[in-house]
Amino acid sequence: MLNKALAGLIGAVALATGVAIAVVALAFALYFALEPSLGRAGAAAIVALAFIVVLLLFAILMAMRGQARRREEEDHGLIERLLGIAREKPLLAVGAAIAAGILAVRNPALVATILTAFVQQPKDKR
Repeated sequence: MLNKALAGLIGAVALATGVAIAVVALAFALYFALEPSLGRAGAAAIVALAFIVVLLLFAILMAMRGQARRREEEDHGLIERLLGIAREKPLLAVGAAIAAGILAVRNPALVATILTAFVQQPKDKR
């Protein structure tokens, strides 16, 4: 198992190194292509601008992915979220079930009020 993790880590480092080398090579190629017509300062500025544009596009892409994930998480109801927590942390779920049982025995009216609040359909928010 440790060998697989180490192999995966080595693969990720090799991939990141390859990407870094490719980015530097592309930056040099763009610089040398633009230098004769724009001069050193102009070519360097265009290379920097191109790098910033690529970073902004990457940031926008990541932000859109994050919003899509948030929308997916918001779509889940309360019961689905509670079941997900129970699957991830079974000891916490057992503790919560015991606490709910004690609360139900001591104050059944409060439990009935809470249940009716969850069962009622949400009103239109306008």
